[in-house]
Amino acid sequence: MRFRELRGFPELFADFAEGVSSARELFRCTPDAENLRLQALFVQKQNTARERLCDALDSQAVEFRCPVQSLANIDKLRSDGTVVVVATLHAELLGGSLASWFMILTAARLAAWLDKQGIPAVPFCWLDSSTLPFDVRTVLLSRDGPVRVELDTASFLPGPIPPSMVGMLTDTARVLKIDPESLSPGRIPPSIVELLTETARIVNLDPDESELLQSMKTSYTPGIEISIAWGRAIVSLLGSFGIVLYRSSVATEMPERDAFQFEQRMADGLAQCERIMRAAGYRETRADHRNLELPRLAMSMMQSAILPIAAHVISEDNAYDFVCSQALRQEMPLPVALAWPRVSATLLDARSRKIMSRYGLTLPELYGGPEAVAGRLMCGLAVEENLERIDRLQSDLYGQLAELQSLVPKDDRIRVKIDRARGRMLYQVEKAKRRVSEFRGHRQEALARQLARLCGTIAPLGDLQERELAAFQFLLRYSQSVPQTLYEKVDPFLFEHQLISMD
Repeated sequence: MRFRELRGFPELFADFAEGVSSARELFRCTPDAENLRLQALFVQKQNTARERLCDALDSQAVEFRCPVQSLANIDKLRSDGTVVVVATLHAELLGGSLASWFMILTAARLAAWLDKQGIPAVPFCWLDSSTLPFDVRTVLLSRDGPVRVELDTASFLPGPIPPSMVGMLTDTARVLKIDPESLSPGRIPPSIVELLTETARIVNLDPDESELLQSMKTSYTPGIEISIAWGRAIVSLLGSFGIVLYRSSVATEMPERDAFQFEQRMADGLAQCERIMRAAGYRETRADHRNLELPRLAMSMMQSAILPIAAHVISEDNAYDFVCSQALRQEMPLPVALAWPRVSATLLDARSRKIMSRYGLTLPELYGGPEAVAGRLMCGLAVEENLERIDRLQSDLYGQLAELQSLVPKDDRIRVKIDRARGRMLYQVEKAKRRVSEFRGHRQEALARQLARLCGTIAPLGDLQERELAAFQFLLRYSQSVPQTLYEKVDPFLFEHQLISMD
């Protein structure tokens, strides 16, 4: 399915993925197997100071509690011939969304492909701790539908997780109530532990017996940096792929003098980027990316300076950022970077596939919500038309029998028989009408149940499943092998939204 057919994918990203020339020219390097191989061979020859970097990675690996696979890849990275496929991630709640998982899986698959080409490569996840979003949110699936869980992080932006965090849950499907009194001065607001306990209730798990939730509780410990918590959750879920994690806050690490000079170059680069974008026919401007400031561009420059990068895995959210960084790279002795669109996919269970096939539904239709889809399907059933036809039959029958009765003399006994026949026929018509009405009611109820589940799972709250749902829930729904299943089923060379069967 093409990205432009789905909501939330900007035109720039969709055109880049589909190979539109105006977009590909902005990125300067075509994402294909041959260019990936050539980029990897090129960076192999660059002099990259690896020892200091790997020492820092080893130190952070202790913080992240990385598994042996990640530690082995850090050792592998010490070799001058090893390259990386880097994905930039931002802190998320409860182990993150499928979209973030797909960023990591894309990097892991591309690194594995390079290994098969004889080029040692490792998947590298750069955790951006300097651009923590204002809030951290995700969606949980309860028996009654999707529940949006949102943590207000304004009080620790950026910084450690405080002992207590306020849980704000707001959505159109269901709202998890937080007692306003608990937010008043002098009262202790809900802690992260309480939030995880509530999460267990929503997904119907015993928090003391679920190893998955215990792992979440261990990762999101009060008092630690949010990016460390996020990294711990990631390695506990996807660590088997040997991902190498690195966290950096460019804003705090860059000297003030260098930061000022970079800000000047950044302003010129952004202005140039905006002119290039407009000339290429794209409407995105700096005003659309108000958060595109020093840390994010400095991070891109820093990545290119210290890492032997074969490819950058990009998402729809940072495609514009990448183009801007390319404009800045022209002024610096840095090679052309290869951007690679992340894998994008929706996971489908057998029941959802069956419902979609039965009613001929497509993914974009589900974004309108179950009520809109049910309304369209009910119109297609022509129930109202059948009721109108029965009403006309009833009226015509009554009229014709009345006319027949008028032709018979008043004292003729046949008039009684006509009355009785009319009563029996009208009774049968009414009975048929009731059955059609009951069918409509039952059909509406069945559709409402089926579509509520379908939309809640496939298009929660009217958006892409991969963006909204907390990915750990799929381990509960299917099995602990979900990450490996996704790794094997996704195709990083297919620049389309993929539908993945999970049965």
